[in-house]
Amino acid sequence: MAGEDLARTFAAGIVSPLYAAAAARAALTPEVGGLTAGESAASPDLVCTRRADGFPADQDRLVLGAWGALLDAPGCLAAEASGLPASPYVWWQVEQTGYIVPDDTQPADRSALEVERTYLGADGKAKTEFTAGERVTVRVRVKSFAGESAVRDAVVTDLLPGGFVWAMPAGACPEGALECRRAEDRVQWAVPALTNWEPLTFTYTVRAAYPGVYRAGSAAAESLSNPALAAQSRSAKIRITAPEEPSGTNAPQPATSPTPASAVQ
Repeated sequence: MAGEDLARTFAAGIVSPLYAAAAARAALTPEVGGLTAGESAASPDLVCTRRADGFPADQDRLVLGAWGALLDAPGCLAAEASGLPASPYVWWQVEQTGYIVPDDTQPADRSALEVERTYLGADGKAKTEFTAGERVTVRVRVKSFAGESAVRDAVVTDLLPGGFVWAMPAGACPEGALECRRAEDRVQWAVPALTNWEPLTFTYTVRAAYPGVYRAGSAAAESLSNPALAAQSRSAKIRITAPEEPSGTNAPQPATSPTPASAVQ
């Protein structure tokens, strides 16, 4: 792609639409195909010019090298490319993770089962706004309304919201689960027998990592033998803020936050 075409592409929007909860990563590779000495001396640059609400500009990371430029910009919707060599051999790559943050959360839905999910701070109180680095307990309660017979094969699936990382050791399951399977973005576990009206509570821990506004999709419960017995919790909108810097000229500076490998839930 020629440099002028590439610049127009970034200005119009890296991906249309780029998900608001995404960490956009764009890379320029100017030397592919071979450049002249003048073209090799060019210093390509990438700057995010438009981003989703709730994503601070100070989280952007730009890396320059002989191979080109790499911009890691959470929530970036459009970028400006400059300093591009006048060569037809300019290549670009964009990676995005996350999912759309809607204006309204989704209500709970139930059919013989009920699921309730709550995010708890260090003080044990429910909240939806956290500080980067804060440890968060996720509490999931499941209840059955299936009558006299117990539901013995229910499973719960909960998605990890964008901006969070696991705080549990690798392979650890939610407390109270019979067994579980855990992936980068979700955890699914088997539930002990659910008797009528007797709720079961499960907890697991995550850590707020990347500032921004994210949507936590619904937690879901379902009977493996009878899909009609199913439920979803209410979704939630989660905000993660950057920690406040210490005041005073001699105060230690906080360490640079890590860049997400790949982010969205």
